[in-house]
Amino acid sequence: MRINAIISKNRALGFNKIYKNTNQNVQIQENKSQNSQLISLYKNQVAFHGIQREQNPTTVNAIRSYELSELQKKLGTYIRNEELLNKAFIHFSALGDLGYKSSKYDNYTMAKIGSELMKASILRMIYQQNDDASLQELTGTLNSIMSEENLACISQKLGLDKFIVADEELLKTSPKNVMANVLKAYVAAIALDDKDYGMDDAFSFVSKIFQSSIE
Repeated sequence: MRINAIISKNRALGFNKIYKNTNQNVQIQENKSQNSQLISLYKNQVAFHGIQREQNPTTVNAIRSYELSELQKKLGTYIRNEELLNKAFIHFSALGDLGYKSSKYDNYTMAKIGSELMKASILRMIYQQNDDASLQELTGTLNSIMSEENLACISQKLGLDKFIVADEELLKTSPKNVMANVLKAYVAAIALDDKDYGMDDAFSFVSKIFQSSIE
């Protein structure tokens, strides 16, 4: 079973890396303890952002970390907890390949949390646009915006799909579901990252990405 992308800078796997990107050359400092299960994933070519790369795991991880950092700059988010950030992209179908035995390492629960946060934020936006709307109208608009197809489309537009860690066969059969859940989980990661301002940051992010859908 192959996965379409590999989790990076994961403390749970015992990595501690510092990376730099200078003329596309990534320099890495890592501790001596490396997880053999993670390294084994790279014995053959791995699919990374749709590119076949024959590189050692630390190099691919560093590239992924750098590009995740660039993604956050683009989206205007700042998730400091790297484990939380990576977890948002991990589908349960990839847990075995990553060497995990517990479902607590996938994004399922985060997607549920993010879904509720998104619903609350979107309902507020809809109501602010039209406070005379009936409950049926509010619910109908919410369901349309929160449809799997719409969330998957937004997830792809934001570039979240490039970092998904999942079984490639699943991505072929249920891509919309996987991409929609990554968007929900990403919203949850924003909210959970900062105990003081995380919720505000998550609501602001949701408002920004769904504004055009509500206007």
